[in-house]
Amino acid sequence: YKNTSNDIGKYDERIKTFISNESMAIEVFNLPDYTPKDELLYGLKERGIYYWNENIRIIDELEKLDLPTEIHIKNSKLKQYCELRIKSYELYYKAISEDTDIYKLQIENYNKQIETIVSEIKGDQQPK
Repeated sequence: YKNTSNDIGKYDERIKTFISNESMAIEVFNLPDYTPKDELLYGLKERGIYYWNENIRIIDELEKLDLPTEIHIKNSKLKQYCELRIKSYELYYKAISEDTDIYKLQIENYNKQIETIVSEIKGDQQPK
């Protein structure tokens, strides 16, 4: 018999880390317009993509815990969210390093998917 409440505690702790990783990952988008190219690329890859991958690791870890079904459903959405973020960061990276806007449509498409999944995740948190 596993202690679910103990797993909920672990879940809450790891989600806090997830949230702080997320804020570090999106910091790159708060950089001023005149930020040098190499700094943007570093921010996207070494911070952005790095922290999104860390968050996927956290979710994989959480999936091993004994948690209510709705949390597992939310976790799989959070994982999808991170994967979409990585894909969009990779395209931003290519766009900046190749100095092109040919990825603009694909990036917009990922951003739409990200918005959709974020609203689904937020919707799951509404009281029933």
